[in-house]
Amino acid sequence: MRKSYYTKMINLIKPCITLKVQFILILFILLTINDVHSQNNISNVELELFSKIKLKDRSVPIKILGQDSTGYYILYGNGRYGQKSKSIIKFNLDFTPTDQEKVILNTKEEPNTEYLGTIQLNSNEIVFFTVTNEGESFAYYYEKIQLKQLKVSAKEFIKREEIDQYEFEYVNHHLFKPNPSYTAIVYEFFQKGTKKRLIKALYFDNNFSNITEQRYELPQTSKEFKWVHMRLIDDGSIFLLAKNMYSKNHFDYTLYHLKNNQFNILHELDKQEHYISDVQSILTENEFILSGYYSDISEDYMKGIFLYKLNLKNPEVHSIVYSPLKKEYFLQLLNENKANRVSEEIDKGNYEESYFDLRKIYRYENGDMVLIGEYRDTFYADAILYFVRQDLAIIKINKKGEILWSTKIGKNNTDLSTDMFGDNYIFSQDDSIYLIYNGNFRNLNHTSGKLFKMYSPGTSIILLKIDKEGNYFRESLYTTVQSDNYMLGTNFAGFRDGDALILLTHKMNNIKKQQFFKLNLVDQEKTDEILPTTNINDK
Repeated sequence: MRKSYYTKMINLIKPCITLKVQFILILFILLTINDVHSQNNISNVELELFSKIKLKDRSVPIKILGQDSTGYYILYGNGRYGQKSKSIIKFNLDFTPTDQEKVILNTKEEPNTEYLGTIQLNSNEIVFFTVTNEGESFAYYYEKIQLKQLKVSAKEFIKREEIDQYEFEYVNHHLFKPNPSYTAIVYEFFQKGTKKRLIKALYFDNNFSNITEQRYELPQTSKEFKWVHMRLIDDGSIFLLAKNMYSKNHFDYTLYHLKNNQFNILHELDKQEHYISDVQSILTENEFILSGYYSDISEDYMKGIFLYKLNLKNPEVHSIVYSPLKKEYFLQLLNENKANRVSEEIDKGNYEESYFDLRKIYRYENGDMVLIGEYRDTFYADAILYFVRQDLAIIKINKKGEILWSTKIGKNNTDLSTDMFGDNYIFSQDDSIYLIYNGNFRNLNHTSGKLFKMYSPGTSIILLKIDKEGNYFRESLYTTVQSDNYMLGTNFAGFRDGDALILLTHKMNNIKKQQFFKLNLVDQEKTDEILPTTNINDK
């Protein structure tokens, strides 16, 4: 109704004004609509914008390595996605760059060397890991860096793995630090001409004086064998969830336990009547937990939620529960006509949702969990690649796997040609979950039907808050009109500074121009706090 009113108003005055005045008027009206739509303010959040900066090279921040009383030390990577040379830049407390910069990896000089990750030894010292492809071998190295002095030690050799290129097809490398006392590098080889996947793990203490190695050969029935999740626990053993295609377009999920050069198959999750369509893992003191979506159609669909639990002290004890979503969930966000059609399909048993990816799982102290999913797809149209990022699926289950509530939230931050602006950042504070993403402020009150596109007038950085009862609130932090076309950058994962969150925006057509901002989360009365969980693939 509001849209119709403003459209009529513009059409009435359009013949009387120039194109330039029309443009200015439209922007004014859109900003007015923004004020009206921001009625559900998120009261415990304060926004702090830092100065805009311009870097010498085209580069993006990868992570904030540390901070002290004088500023922040940020690891940057050259290239659009930070995939090239790596350097540390010292920033002042107001997030303006200083002239202190140290190149750690120069990919022009070392084109066959790639960054593995970093670990933190203490507040001032980190370790930077790399791996170099030497043709017939892979060599692993580390460098110790003192942040305050930006002093880098000489590159130290860890281990060389001899590889016959005619025998192995590819190698993947992963860095883990399951506890403060040791670090592990895990790498896998797919061996040509065999049905084996070789996995090796190097364990070393913080002084790199004691290096041990474990070796595992896992059978695989197809070339489509793929790691899904891996967890290292305190004793150094590994829980590995892998999926393996065993028939056309169908994968099974197998949970392995790797320890002392031997492996055990603990469970085959998908050998039943259901398909596992997406899954993530959580490791607690006593349990290894898997949860995600399942389907009765294929891996691309979602019918409900499954919960798998494994007792770490007695791996023979495990359980799995499947909980279907109710009809009301699937009808959310649909207009009346489509809702009627979908309702009929559900009654016939023919309907499930497709292309929802599980983005994150949060676990509460009492064992309840919230699963956050997003509709994701990619397609070509008119020679343009579209990265579709749309509606959110927020589902809460209890420790038994029963669904407590489920809600869908409409959004549309589909990106064109690149996926630099279409992602979202998810974080938790106390008993609430927050998402921040590039969207359109005209969708703030959306409940059903069509959504405005991200790049149509109204582009904004949106903050979404979901409380533990499933209620949600949306607010536009600021528009691209107000920010001179700076948008939330998706390469930088964010940095928690106490109760504050630091994120990055950069100009749409020039990523050298950047601006950090801080969300201060004002203290509220704490109830059932969310336990911190880490994605297994985070470096």
